[in-house]
Amino acid sequence: TIFNSNTTLYANWELISITARIGDEYYNSLADAIEAVPSDNVETEVVLLRDVTEATINVYSDQNVLLKLGDYTFTAKSKNAISLNSGSKMTLASGTITSSQPKDAAINVNDNSEFYMTGGKIQATGQRAAIFANGGDVYIYDGAELSSTSNERATVHNTCKSETSPSCSTPGTINIYGGTIESTGAYAIFNETGTLNIGNKDGTINPTSPTIRGKTYGVIAYPSTSNGVNFCEG
Repeated sequence: TIFNSNTTLYANWELISITARIGDEYYNSLADAIEAVPSDNVETEVVLLRDVTEATINVYSDQNVLLKLGDYTFTAKSKNAISLNSGSKMTLASGTITSSQPKDAAINVNDNSEFYMTGGKIQATGQRAAIFANGGDVYIYDGAELSSTSNERATVHNTCKSETSPSCSTPGTINIYGGTIESTGAYAIFNETGTLNIGNKDGTINPTSPTIRGKTYGVIAYPSTSNGVNFCEG
């Protein structure tokens, strides 16, 4: 191609919706950004840049995601917002996750995975749990806010069912060190199997944190199937 003084060039703009970034790399969707997290167990920061509505995002074995949603909201348009598969790890540091599809959870924490919530909000409506731990471990800290309007499901549910997909081999542990867990429809926490730890066993007692509030019950545990409930604070 030869250009001269009589040549006119016109820009052909392609509209790209930048949604998230990892460092200086930008992605068109939150799912694309999380998929790009390396499988090396090294924590990788994923930053959301705008409000989004996306299908279920999977986190796979050896991925370690630090999710910073900032002042934005990730709305789930399908079964779950996020599903943590075996061997994966995620920390929610800020922002809001909302989910309204029936009969499931905003965050699925599956066998041998770990979910940490150091801030932000998870809001579940439409008969959904905020967190469904199916063999995974959950850690909730000050600054975290979880809520559900379901009159059928707990806001946080700890179980281990081999018939679910992916299946569960070993019950997990729910560790609640702070934050607020509320249900306006039923109960806040259901420890069906596994272990539930509420507060820090450090020789001091905080009577106001964590805050656990349910319409019917704050906490329900099955003594025949759960490994124990340890109340230390709140």
